[in-house]
Amino acid sequence: MYVQMAKDFLEIIYYISGPLLAFFAFKALAKIKETRKQANEARETRITNAKRSSYQLAAEKCDFYLNVIIPKINNLDAVIREQNITFFEKSQVEVSNTNIKVKPAFKDEGERNKVLLEIPCLEVFNPIESFSLFFVSGIADEKIAYLTVRTTFLGSVKRYLPLYVILSNGKHFNNTFKLFMIWHNRREKEILEKEKHAIEQKLNKNISLEVKNIGAE
Repeated sequence: MYVQMAKDFLEIIYYISGPLLAFFAFKALAKIKETRKQANEARETRITNAKRSSYQLAAEKCDFYLNVIIPKINNLDAVIREQNITFFEKSQVEVSNTNIKVKPAFKDEGERNKVLLEIPCLEVFNPIESFSLFFVSGIADEKIAYLTVRTTFLGSVKRYLPLYVILSNGKHFNNTFKLFMIWHNRREKEILEKEKHAIEQKLNKNISLEVKNIGAE
């Protein structure tokens, strides 16, 4: 009798445990989904905040370039003109997709001393290096800076490349070189794509004519 009662009791527990297990499993699954949702939301918030900070820092650095660096560039160019320095125009510069080659051309020893010792080049080169660091490191969004200051940055750095290479000695201004190459290659690609588009438009407008052989039809 007692054995039968125990058996019946166990069967009741067995039948009850099924729905209970399903209920707790459902609650656990819901908890896991909620935790995952919260983690994804937190991740998206972090990404959004990081992008916002990156954009804001890029805007600040572009403002610094426009209002601080450009006046220094203008001052350096004025000194170069006043000193009748032809080094930057006479030196040869070749920029490819992967490297920079320069062939310095000093007019004489006096010009060499002026370029290397007298003109305020580091007043320009050091701020540009600091500016570049924020973008090549990914802290600030370089695409925003590219849209804002690419023309003046590329023009100025390319003009000063002969002196940059001499002073860098393979150790200094690496951030400037890296940002210059990234933006230079991007702009070259944009130019080529525009040329390609223009050529394709001309090809589409061109009417192809031919002379058929007699008896071909």
